[in-house]
Amino acid sequence: MRWTLYHKGAAESVLGNCTTYLDSDGSTKKLTAAKKAELERTIKEYATSALRCVALSHRYDVDSLVDVSKCTVGDCAEKLEKDMCLDAIVGIADPLRADVIDAVATCQKAGIFVRMVTGDNLDTARAIAREAGILHDDGISMVGEDFRKMTPAQLDEVLPRLQVLARSSPEDKHILVQRLNGGLMPTTEEQWLDVHPGKDYATQKDKLLPGHMDEWGQSRGGGVGEVVGVTGDGTNDGPALKAADVGLSMGISGTDVAKNASDIVIMDDNFSSIIKAVLWGRSVFDNIRKFLQFQLTVNVVALTITFLSAVCGYKPPLNAVMMLWVNLIMDTMGALALGTEPPTKDLLDRRPYKRDASLINRPMWRNILVQAAYQLGLLIFLLKQAP
Repeated sequence: MRWTLYHKGAAESVLGNCTTYLDSDGSTKKLTAAKKAELERTIKEYATSALRCVALSHRYDVDSLVDVSKCTVGDCAEKLEKDMCLDAIVGIADPLRADVIDAVATCQKAGIFVRMVTGDNLDTARAIAREAGILHDDGISMVGEDFRKMTPAQLDEVLPRLQVLARSSPEDKHILVQRLNGGLMPTTEEQWLDVHPGKDYATQKDKLLPGHMDEWGQSRGGGVGEVVGVTGDGTNDGPALKAADVGLSMGISGTDVAKNASDIVIMDDNFSSIIKAVLWGRSVFDNIRKFLQFQLTVNVVALTITFLSAVCGYKPPLNAVMMLWVNLIMDTMGALALGTEPPTKDLLDRRPYKRDASLINRPMWRNILVQAAYQLGLLIFLLKQAP
């Protein structure tokens, strides 16, 4: 019995491992340099038209090269996936969903930097990214092979303009997340050596990606990094989803591993649903701030008027039971009124808060103090002048 290997994969990679090709009449012909150049031009033409290029190939009598019953994936890659016969090159159209372009534009308007990390050919990735509005004229696009060769310092230089990473592996996505937010970055020598076995920690800890936590912190002047959201659907996306501040997995096409590693599951697999998550996240944060501002103002006034009355020798206007009722009513009614306010699209017209942004900012302190001073003045006037 003859065993035949059938192989498919990235067109340019499969083409590089072929020495013959199947002609239109079904005959096998030698893959000359001229024919290979012609096929490479075809691949580039497909890729620049936003088509995903896949090549199909085969190799006969592989049982003469390996023991088929014991052959591993590594054996296939090392011994069998070469000197193959090219069967076809296919350009697959995967058009963008109608809502993607508007969703990307909305995210960018909201201050969210959208990056595309894909396993597609670089030309294909560029074409799709430009169509979606992700890649701009001043943006940088590169392949995973070049990405992995960079030092942490070199990567930090291109990160502000890196918009497309093509022919990337799941590990590339993980490293990108780590350099952006410092998530799961090696902090000890043992952790670094787990990532880079056989390397010299003393001389290479600042030279190999993803770097080291000390180096990462120094490169950002002690800053806290970016807030990173990552989408993924595959098992291999688990580490990147874990390292991200917000991991978003696909509810329909996503694997259980990806869903368990993520924070949010997008049930309809639509990119536009991310906007809803951003909108509600900002709304909840702003509602908490509104409630805190309201609650602190009431408490500051109540405590201050009671304290001043006791110090000045007056009868306290609020006893313990009254204070309890004030807090009970203010907590309940304030929480219902301010904590359940629905989101508005105006929330997407501003940039996101930084990771280290204070829950109570300066405008809130100003409002609390000014409003408390006004209420205190009015209450003191009423207490002294009222009959």
